[in-house]
Amino acid sequence: MRSLQIAIKQNRATILRDGPRNESQTRYSLVDRILCAAGRRIHDLDDVQTEIQTYYKIGENYGFVDYFLGTGNYPVVIEAKGFDGHVDERCDRNLKDADLEQLYDYVRFGLKLRKGYSILTDGNQWEVHNNRFWKSPNSRGPKLWRKSNLDFVCLICDRVDQSAKTLHKYLKPRHRRRQQPKRTPIGQQDRQLALRL
Repeated sequence: MRSLQIAIKQNRATILRDGPRNESQTRYSLVDRILCAAGRRIHDLDDVQTEIQTYYKIGENYGFVDYFLGTGNYPVVIEAKGFDGHVDERCDRNLKDADLEQLYDYVRFGLKLRKGYSILTDGNQWEVHNNRFWKSPNSRGPKLWRKSNLDFVCLICDRVDQSAKTLHKYLKPRHRRRQQPKRTPIGQQDRQLALRL
């Protein structure tokens, strides 16, 4: 958690110093830093996959999800957007509805996920949504999904410890529980040992 707090402080300094960024700059300088600090191995394809093709067509081409974190039963999809450089103290939401609709379409129709979380971020603001919220495919889906917003984190406006705690909850690696080996009763162990001799 301490490394995540340090990464958030570094991202704050980067955002205030450098200003606007396009999507690839946001991904490589802001989002990757947060993922590494949360315990993710960015270059390990079993943990973090980047640019995953969805089966949702936008015009003639298929869409791509920026990050897919394979976390057992709780996959996390992250869509990064460019940072427009606008920072205010009220922490108004800068993420566009069109970007949220794009993420909704990728997750709902392209990846067909019904569990886990989806995150829309510009590197400063992180908006977390639950993939289980969908009731039925309808045109109001993204609007309903907006209401299902689980958490909203603004790295500039929110306290560092609270931001780290919230991001850690969704980004930490979740490993499947290892099954315990079957134990045989002590009497059976003695019989099995006697049979071997």
